[in-house]
Amino acid sequence: MAYTKHGLIGDAHASTLIAMNQTHSNTVASIEAMDGSLLAKYSNGDVGSLDSAEHLNASVIDYSGEVNVVDADACITSEKNVLLSVKTADCLPILLDADPYIAVIHAGREGTIHEITYRVCQRLIEQGVSSVHAWFGPASCLFCYQIDRDTNTYFDLVGENKDQITAAFHSSATIDVSDACTQCESRLFYSYRSGDPVNRNVFYLCR
Repeated sequence: MAYTKHGLIGDAHASTLIAMNQTHSNTVASIEAMDGSLLAKYSNGDVGSLDSAEHLNASVIDYSGEVNVVDADACITSEKNVLLSVKTADCLPILLDADPYIAVIHAGREGTIHEITYRVCQRLIEQGVSSVHAWFGPASCLFCYQIDRDTNTYFDLVGENKDQITAAFHSSATIDVSDACTQCESRLFYSYRSGDPVNRNVFYLCR
């Protein structure tokens, strides 16, 4: 399920929505049930209860359930009825189906350089996952993602993150890549690099 300038696409039903306070890092949060409540276990070793918060994305899907925010750029869960969300403006949204787990990743340049996607895949492998199906959503394409004007250098978000998944899962990974570029098609998608500092495309995944 997604929300872009297209409007809402698809639907999902869940009792809890997990939103990320994205920090452009490689921090991963595992959402787990314990003593009847959900906890976030972070890849930096922290463990904490989820913080309830007003979340603007909730209104996008007319969400009336519990909304929680974690400080991370990726979320993993095997819990049912938990809706994971990731918001982007030019960075790469990645959704992973790795039965019995699902995961969402905000893969910006900093997170990609620090191998956030590989880190998520390694966490899944540690939990016994042997294969993964990934979906790469709309993001700034290679020809638009300029990182140094003086040297005319560009960054390949899609290629770098594909490499991280295949490095972890090899031939046991299938990857579907959206052809859409948020900058080339800024009339359809929110794009920070095209002059929108506020709005974000939002993508959701639930078991």
